[in-house]
Parts: sequence; C-alpha cells; structure tokens
Amino acid sequence: MPLNTAAPVVANLWAKYIKNDVPGNMTSLNLPMTPGQATACTMTFNGTAYNGHSRSGFHGEVDCLNQAYAREDLSSGQFIALSNSVCQVCAAVLYGVGVTTVPNMAGSSKEYANYRLPDWVFDDESEGGVLYRIIGKEAWHVWTNHLSEATRGKTASRQKVVTEMTQVLRNN
Repeated sequence: MPLNTAAPVVANLWAKYIKNDVPGNMTSLNLPMTPGQATACTMTFNGTAYNGHSRSGFHGEVDCLNQAYAREDLSSGQFIALSNSVCQVCAAVLYGVGVTTVPNMAGSSKEYANYRLPDWVFDDESEGGVLYRIIGKEAWHVWTNHLSEATRGKTASRQKVVTEMTQVLRNN
C-alpha cells in the first residue's frame, strides 16, 4: 500500500486509540502545574534528571525521553516538574515506554501543531513493543503489514503519519 493511502488510515486508527484507550492506561495525579513555559518538564530516570523543553522541537516530556533514550531505562521515568498538563499524544508515548503515572493529563488538547516524535519511537516494531503501545494494535497492524520496511524506515514517512494523526486530533 502506498504511503499516501496508508498514512490516513494509520493516523485515524492512532487518533482513535489515543482518545479511547490511552487515558485508561494512565494514572493522572491531578497535581497543580509548576509555573513556567507551557512545554517545560523535568524528569528523572534512575536518579538522573533531564530538563525538557519545546526548544528541542518536541514537547517537554518527549524531549526528556529523547535525552534519556539509549542511556536510561525509560520506564523508570518520574516527573519532578511539569508546567502544563501532559497532552494525549505525549501520554501515549509515555505509556509506550512504560511510564504510566503523570502529574496531570489533559482531557483534550489543541497543542498538536508541528508535533514531532523522535525516530526511535518507531524503531521497536515488534508486537507488544514500544511502537505497538504508542499507536495501538490496529494502527500498528496497518503500519507494519501494509507499508514496506523501506517506507517505514524513512523519517519523512514517520512524520507524515504523526502530522496526519495530530490533524485528526485537532479536528475532533
């Protein structure tokens, strides 16, 4: 299946998963947010603190994960400070790596403009793996079984699906 055909299918299934399934997998402590930039975040992984910010091109939580990736067990992530509620896409990414408790989670969000994810999010395509837990079983099935490995490996292909998924979320 060509990317232009598959991307909207994956995007719609992923958005459905984010809206319907991800919130049930997460625990929100409903804590007040730390004043500051809307996308600033500090998380620790095995005792090492990482400061995330939108300057990186990612939301603060994803920036923390991206900095810790390859050095830390991402499932050990704990929030120290967060200046805004975790958006639903970030909640899916956090769930995908094994972080299931957040200080505060947004019920919905319009913060998806120019949303990006690091390539490593897509690298573990195994059933039950990181990507599977981030995009959900149905979207994962279309992604892995209907697109070639070469297409799935391209940053542009990955970002096209992310962009389309966030567009679906913005419009709902």
